[in-house]
Amino acid sequence: MRLTIKVKLALTFAAIIILSAVSMFIALQNLANLNTSLAGIVEGNVARIQVAADINARGLRVARDEKNQILANSQEDFDKFSALIATETAAMADQIVKLRDLSSAVGKPKVDAYAQAWDAFVVQHEAVARLSALNSDTLAFAKIKAAGALQATALDALRAIEGRMEASLAGSGDAASIRTFSSLKSLDSAMFEVSRDIRNIVLSMADPEQQSRDVAGLQERQAALLTTIEGLASSLPLSERAPFEAYRQLLTSWLAGVADAQASAVENGDYFATQLANGAARDARQLSVDTLNDIIALNNEQMNQASIDATALYNTSSTLLIALLVGSSLLAIGAATWIIMGISSGLGKVKSVVTAVSLGDLDQRITIKSNDEIKDLVDTVNLMTENLRASAAIADQIASGDLTVTPRPLSDKDRLGQALLQMVQKLRTVIADAIASANHVSAGSQEMSATAEQLSQGATEQASSTEEASASMEEMA
Repeated sequence: MRLTIKVKLALTFAAIIILSAVSMFIALQNLANLNTSLAGIVEGNVARIQVAADINARGLRVARDEKNQILANSQEDFDKFSALIATETAAMADQIVKLRDLSSAVGKPKVDAYAQAWDAFVVQHEAVARLSALNSDTLAFAKIKAAGALQATALDALRAIEGRMEASLAGSGDAASIRTFSSLKSLDSAMFEVSRDIRNIVLSMADPEQQSRDVAGLQERQAALLTTIEGLASSLPLSERAPFEAYRQLLTSWLAGVADAQASAVENGDYFATQLANGAARDARQLSVDTLNDIIALNNEQMNQASIDATALYNTSSTLLIALLVGSSLLAIGAATWIIMGISSGLGKVKSVVTAVSLGDLDQRITIKSNDEIKDLVDTVNLMTENLRASAAIADQIASGDLTVTPRPLSDKDRLGQALLQMVQKLRTVIADAIASANHVSAGSQEMSATAEQLSQGATEQASSTEEASASMEEMA
């Protein structure tokens, strides 16, 4: 197979270009992979973590406003916090959908689990809101205050009866009248005890057990009060029975207000709302938070793994690119050294042969193993040397007097061959003329003289031809 210098250079540059192209392709592909990985982190994991953090922040605000609902003392404040919770809950629903759309196949079930946990919390929160909306303590105190006006009116009616009874007893009073008056006076204290008990029930809303004891005490005092009133109704003088009946109606209305206040206090909405908020609702929200933290942890794990993979890809790419760079450099150095040494060796041999030929040494011949332009040059030099040797051999034959040889010029520009051919032709002519002159020697001295002169001229031309041949050989050398 012929490997010319052009082919060698082409193969070398092609190999270097291919290695460079492979390096660039690998570099671009790995850069694309790194870019995809970074884009996945930024557009995927980071975005999911941001959305999850936003959801968590909104959940915390819902929990905060839930406490504010419990502590609200007016319907206006309660409605304000309810509106804030509704806004956050609606925004969270949109964010949950967005998070699910952004999540991977592994993350979607976790988002679904969070949505279920949050829905469970919302159910508990709605129960908390319903209890908070009762506003039991404020409502109970308001009802006690409203009932207080009836209590005052009833006490005024009772004290009017007491005043008249006391005045009637001042002149003369029997034991029955005194007992009736004493029972009548006890109603005043009993009413104050009932008033105290209903307030204790409201004040013990934070302690359901104590509140239950206070309710039992109130019921006992109410029963005793009503029993006393029933007994007095038949023992009072006839003149006081109508006023006492009016008092009893006022008392009944007041006790109805007390019962209404008791009912609101026993509902104990704020207490049970607080217990629910700090119990089942908190557990449900914590479950949702834990699920959300799992989502964040998953994305952090994915980011860490992506970072590890990107670092590994970078290290692998760097090693491969360095290896390709070193390989292409070694290939270039090796190929350049091989080509240079081949050219240098061939040209050195050619130089030695040409130098020898320039000194007249025509016995040199170059042997080379390569099959390229240097070999072509060597073959040309060897051919030139062979042609010179052939011309020198013909000149030797001519010099020895052999004019039978016929020099064959290699081309129209072969000055040496043309000169040798002309020299042989002229020598033949001179010799032929000399032979003819010798044959006519007897013709006379003039002819001999002429012949001698021609012979002399022929010898001169022969000498001139010989010099031209020698000059041609020197030019070719």
